[in-house]
Amino acid sequence: MMNKEVTEAIQKVAAAYDCKIVEEFEENEVYAIDIVTSSGDGKPKLLDERQTTIYKRAVDKNYHLNMKSSRFIFSEISQKFPIMPFTGRALEEKRARLGLVECVNHDLLQPYPVLHEKPDRITSHALLELQPSKTINDARKSRPGKKGDKSESSQKPNQWTQQQM
Repeated sequence: MMNKEVTEAIQKVAAAYDCKIVEEFEENEVYAIDIVTSSGDGKPKLLDERQTTIYKRAVDKNYHLNMKSSRFIFSEISQKFPIMPFTGRALEEKRARLGLVECVNHDLLQPYPVLHEKPDRITSHALLELQPSKTINDARKSRPGKKGDKSESSQKPNQWTQQQM
């Protein structure tokens, strides 16, 4: 989806609820869209913090962690997942859970909790990250040697078709 299409789709949703978009999507910026839906009342609750498995590093926060396992885990997170969300299963340390708790308690990590509604209702939580860019779309348009293209440029080997072989 192109930048303009994303902006238009969001504007339609906002208009349906009689709201206005405060800011448009800009090229090469990253946006996180956090969507929670429910088949219930639309008021999901956190039942157990220990169910949380997805976290994101808060890059604007600093704190000197006390526990060695917390420092080790936070160092690993900073190297492997500096700005993107990650799952606790991706961490190497088996005692990662203990380190994650201290990091969350000092706001170094933002948890994405598991939310619940009534027992017979379903809750879904989706985090989408968008980075509008003209570069990707421009590359698709200018790609030589597309399948089914009988032009002279597609009959000669080039860097793009050689990489695909």
